[in-house]
Amino acid sequence: MTQPSVGHRYVAEIHAQGKQALDTPALEIDWIPALEWCHFQEVRRGAARLHSVPGLARIEPRWDEHAGPPYVAGLEVRPLDREAARAETLPLVYLLDPVRQAVSELVLAGGVPEGVKYTWRICAYAVDSKPDGERTRAPFCVEEAPVAGAEPHGRCLSALLPRAARHGPARENGAPPEFPVFFARGVLAEAAHAASAAGELETGGVLLGRLSRDAQCGDLILEVSAQVPASEALAEDASLRFTPRTWQAVEAALRLRRAHERIVGWWHSHPRRVWPCHACTPQQRARCPSNRPFFSGMDAGFHRTAFQGPANVALLLSFQEDPAPRRDLFGWRQGMVAAREYYVLEETR
Repeated sequence: MTQPSVGHRYVAEIHAQGKQALDTPALEIDWIPALEWCHFQEVRRGAARLHSVPGLARIEPRWDEHAGPPYVAGLEVRPLDREAARAETLPLVYLLDPVRQAVSELVLAGGVPEGVKYTWRICAYAVDSKPDGERTRAPFCVEEAPVAGAEPHGRCLSALLPRAARHGPARENGAPPEFPVFFARGVLAEAAHAASAAGELETGGVLLGRLSRDAQCGDLILEVSAQVPASEALAEDASLRFTPRTWQAVEAALRLRRAHERIVGWWHSHPRRVWPCHACTPQQRARCPSNRPFFSGMDAGFHRTAFQGPANVALLLSFQEDPAPRRDLFGWRQGMVAAREYYVLEETR
């Protein structure tokens, strides 16, 4: 994977209650999801092939209009290997996880008392960087091999939507448009049955499907057509770990089905006891902001590690009040994992 060129070091200015502003060391930032996201937008527009590898890009700060440099209001990912390529913007919240890590280190060092509320601003300072045309690589690099027939066969979104039901949150104002995701109803039924059978333990599986291009508008369409239960996974009441046997079962299913599918994500369940409000009264749970589906830090870490591709999704089955689980879908948005909408296809003869 080609590393982006970063010409600035980013520092969080921490303002804790009753303390002067604290400068942290340079933040440790994983830029790969941002680079993947930028390249994926090029793929969606048809400017890059689906299975191509992200090229050279540069990360630049967008300065705060009021405070000015060095204060940062957002980020830009600018491709360097295509003159007509469009720069993609990232919100400042992309740096939230590195800031949390920096604050945790300050707490351990005694710089910030534990439990104290704090605010933060990001500062960027120019550093000597390699020329834009020079490729910067990590110590260990992986590049995808070209795939024969990489461009998928066209599908028609206009033919899928009339027989599909929409689920999930509406797109927020200003949020970038998402590519549509369609689930076969049978996939959701199988996952719900496996989650119910697991009782108080988490369970999960791997999602299979196809990524195609809409024949009319040209955008990408993801169709989730099957799931492979992770029967060999190590399950506990609040965690799930896939094992090598899980991936072997997935590879065997892909070969056996011969349906030109690929791994497009994963699913897992949250049993009732993992909810912080499970012991409260129904009235208390209805008012509690914590009583909502959540993608935990462990979930996000696993998704970032095993399903880093920007088209990969994660289905969450949450057991709350009803015996049937609630379904929520998460996916990549601007290099971060966020809840998103999806569609359920009605079965046809």
